[in-house]
Amino acid sequence: MSAFGERRASETEAGNGGDSPLAHRFLVTSGSTVPASAPALLVGDPPAQTPAQHVARLAGRFPEGPPGGAADQIAGGPAIAQLEGLRRRGAAYLILPVDARGWWAERPDLRSHVEGRYRLLVEDDACRVFDLRRSPIAAFLESILPPGEPVIAILGEHAELDLVGRRVYHLEALAQIDVLRSEGVRFLVLADMSPWAPADAGIVQALERRFRKLVTRPGLCEVFDVSADASNRPESKRGLFARVFGDG
Repeated sequence: MSAFGERRASETEAGNGGDSPLAHRFLVTSGSTVPASAPALLVGDPPAQTPAQHVARLAGRFPEGPPGGAADQIAGGPAIAQLEGLRRRGAAYLILPVDARGWWAERPDLRSHVEGRYRLLVEDDACRVFDLRRSPIAAFLESILPPGEPVIAILGEHAELDLVGRRVYHLEALAQIDVLRSEGVRFLVLADMSPWAPADAGIVQALERRFRKLVTRPGLCEVFDVSADASNRPESKRGLFARVFGDG
């Protein structure tokens, strides 16, 4: 029996042909959170006796197994790559039924990827629902940066940064910073879960020595002003924030 199906089978055996309380809560929670027109990914199986028409409208199952293999055997790394591919093709929500939480817990890299990048909309004893449309980093940057300003981003291997109306340059080498600065890009965001931080402290220290750090959001990201070298900018941090963010 698959890791996804153990609890589902026990509920089916105990069922009396009517809707189970867990299926009802799953229907209410996921149905009220995910718009009918929005594609959602369902991890594994929903609770037993969940109406088939509701499951069908969620649009997709996640993960998809390899040819000839079981979906619940896919490792965390391939699952992350698969999730990001599905998200690029339009998946807007991820629904994690209670049955799948054991599988989820056994893949800490996948769990950290999702929980660190996407907003948890709701959680109860039937399911958890994540919003894949907008990451916490994107929401944070939109709250602090001037409208329309492009950013340089240092992110994880499979991550993307969706900023409406704002161009994002994904950095692969520090030398790119000077090229982008010459083109007028002023801000750099370093995600906490990027491949360079905190594992490579030297990269972080190099950024901190050369550029003014504007703000740190623990567990999320750091934002730097790369418009000029810090050694050439005698103004105070308070003055910098006033100039960049118009705080007065």
